[in-house]
Parts: sequence; C-alpha cells; structure tokens
Amino acid sequence: MSVRDWDEAEVRATVEDYLDMLALELRGQPYSKADHRRRLLQLLRGRTDSAVERKHMNISAVLSDAGLPFIEGYKPLGNYQALLTEVVHERLSVSRPLLGEVERISNETPPQQQPWREADPALEVPRPDPVVREKAPGYVVPSPRAARYNYAERDAANRKLGELGERFIFEVEKKRLLLAGRDDLVKEVRWISKDVGDGAGYDIHSFDPSGAELFVEVKTTNLHRRFPFIVTRNEVRVSEQSRERYRLYRLFQFARDPHFFVLPGALSESCSLEPRSYTANL
Repeated sequence: MSVRDWDEAEVRATVEDYLDMLALELRGQPYSKADHRRRLLQLLRGRTDSAVERKHMNISAVLSDAGLPFIEGYKPLGNYQALLTEVVHERLSVSRPLLGEVERISNETPPQQQPWREADPALEVPRPDPVVREKAPGYVVPSPRAARYNYAERDAANRKLGELGERFIFEVEKKRLLLAGRDDLVKEVRWISKDVGDGAGYDIHSFDPSGAELFVEVKTTNLHRRFPFIVTRNEVRVSEQSRERYRLYRLFQFARDPHFFVLPGALSESCSLEPRSYTANL
C-alpha cells in the first residue's frame, strides 16, 4: 500500500504545532512533545506517532536550510515535501513574534561581569551527534528561491558577542590549566585575536597539560548547540595545517546558560562545510 501524501490541511496543522513548540523553547518555557503530538493526531487522518515525528524532523530541515533555529529534539530530515517548505515560509512571513524572539535572543548580551566570573571547564558538554540528511522517499527538493535568514552571519558580525565569548573561553583555558596543576603555563596563555589581530586563523594560544601548544578558535551564539556558524577560509586552512593542535570551541546559549563543546582537528573532518560566497575576478 502506497503512503498517502500529506494534504495541505495536515501540513498546516503540523507546521502550526511545531512553531508553537519552537516559540516555547526559544522563551525557555517547558512543554511536552507527547502532549502536543496527541492533540495534533486528532487533526490528522490516520497518521501515526512516527509519521508525525518524521514530519517534525522535516520541518527542522526546512528551518535549518533557511538559517533559522529549530527544535533540537527533532533532527533535520530532508528531502522534504515541497508543500511543506511553502507552508513553513508562508507562516514565517506572518509570524513576526517568532522571528522577533529569534532576533532578540540572537542579540542578547550577558551582564558585563558574567562571562569571566562563570567561565568554568565543567561547562563543557559532549559535541552533538552529526546530522545525517536522510532521504524521505517520494518527496522533492523545494525551490532554491525559498527565503534565507542570516543569523549565523549576524553572530559572526557581532563583535561584542564575539569578544565576550572569546574572553569566556580565555578564562576557561586558564582555569583548565590551573586544575591540571600547570600554574606555570597559565601566564603563557595569550588572547591572540585581541593582542595581535584576527588574521592568525585562531583566537587563543593555549596549552594542554603536557605543555603542547593549542590553537583555539571560538565561535559564540546565544542560540542552540546545533545552530550553524561561520568559519573563514583561513580558519579552515590553519585547522588543516595544525590539525593535531587545533581546537574549535562552540559556545552556545551564551547570554542565558553558557555551555560549550570542542571540535578538535581539521574543520573539514569535524563539520560539514557549505560554501556560501565566492570572490569573482574579471
């Protein structure tokens, strides 16, 4: 028996339910995915729990491809239904409160003393599992003309956010060495991007407890741990050349509840790199 396509009413109900949950998550308010799913199933025609979960994962993929945050518990699942992306983008175009909440969170600045007072190596968490963009059978890739939002680019351009995040990790690195009994190395840790400039391909020159050099790059966001970030060609090059010593610290939910994970080695191996711009020469 062939799988029946989701009709417009089902898609709209599911998108509305997902965006309601996303708004609650962005505001830090608790909610129950199971309760939402039970209410949603009453509006659908014989769908199963697993079918609804896959559709929610499809919506995460639409949002991720548009450069927007998504519900972290629903990993992106593509190749999604063309109708789905149309409904999501239509809903976003009139959902100013949701986009306004993303904007507000993205631009939050921690209290001036918070970053270095609360910097603690214990705030490190495991890196998230990589997302595999599985193919959902019978679906088509949507038009590339769908709207894109530039919050990752805004994070990269937000100099105050970047500076506070770097100082946070600068303090984390010093405390990490203190805890390892390497007081002698603490004074040798240098904030390169502040003292020298941005061209080195990393932000902080640090050490591991054995005394080996570490080149630390810091990427900071107020959004969730899976939110994408911008890396430069120079950062990718340095990570390739110094893969044994290169570390990228991803600092997330910085203004509200800062935590970080570490990506060691070459960025081309730890991340899926997507080119976004080109230099055009005539």
